[in-house]
Amino acid sequence: MRRKHVSFFSLFAAVIFMLSAVSCGDDNSTYDIQGFQISDISIVWISDDSYNFTVGINNAFTDDRYFNVRQFRLMLNDSEEIPQLGGETLCNAGKFEKFSFLISPSHPKMEVGDPVTVYYDDNKICEIKIKEL
Repeated sequence: MRRKHVSFFSLFAAVIFMLSAVSCGDDNSTYDIQGFQISDISIVWISDDSYNFTVGINNAFTDDRYFNVRQFRLMLNDSEEIPQLGGETLCNAGKFEKFSFLISPSHPKMEVGDPVTVYYDDNKICEIKIKEL
């Protein structure tokens, strides 16, 4: 009986954590994509001309599963694509994890504060601004 109580508490805590996570932009939204809850989407300036694409992924499934980060399209001014180097990413069962991927060195000219539209499988997810680490 105690085991069920612990499992329920863990699940409840995970849901509360997921709902309180900062996400795409400042709107605190979480996006359901293929059964995963996606949040914390950002592009971060690291140094010189180096940037990272970061995303939070909650795998609420009971088994480890892959999520295809490659399907994210990042559009600067809705006309120039920012190439990110994410791929098939293993997400641990029942966990929220943040992942970070390099932006290709061949990216268009961009700066902190530039607006970026985020798409997944050609569906618009949200808009963000490039921020500083």
